[in-house]
Amino acid sequence: MPPLEYNPSKAKDKLRQAGYNNEEIYIETTQGYLANDRQMSEAIAQMWKDVGVNVKVELIEYSVRAQKNRDKTFKGLWWSDPTSTLGDPDGMMWRLLGPGGPQDYWRHPRFDELGNLARYELDQEKRRQYYREMVMIFLEHLPWIPVLQPYESYGVANYVEWKPYQNQYFDVRRYNLKLIR
Repeated sequence: MPPLEYNPSKAKDKLRQAGYNNEEIYIETTQGYLANDRQMSEAIAQMWKDVGVNVKVELIEYSVRAQKNRDKTFKGLWWSDPTSTLGDPDGMMWRLLGPGGPQDYWRHPRFDELGNLARYELDQEKRRQYYREMVMIFLEHLPWIPVLQPYESYGVANYVEWKPYQNQYFDVRRYNLKLIR
């Protein structure tokens, strides 16, 4: 996935092209859903204010966030940590963004077609192509605003053989964890 550009003047142009008229935009955040989520929300709000967005940060309790997530009643933006428990793109992109999914706020016909194809495709290369095209559609339309890719770091002792994964999946089953004495 290509990195997203930080370009305030381009952001101002895009806001103008989109017809933004200084409407209030809320970032609803908790303190502790993600590490530094409140602080990141405040930093993002300031960056948005710098390009002319009328943004307000609203701190909500975690239980309120869970209710809003279930009922789809956020009044603005919120933090999500879209990972897959299975380590498969279907669990992140299609389960969350697909029709009827917990984050079904956006529809794109080709994205939906590719998600349905990829979900049931057994040929791994075809699945990879479908998901790559879905990523390109995602990057063009940005139904989510990617903010960060968390860096996971782990400390282990010299007598521990363990290999972490690149995502947040924490696997300590026998084949991936050995104690050497």
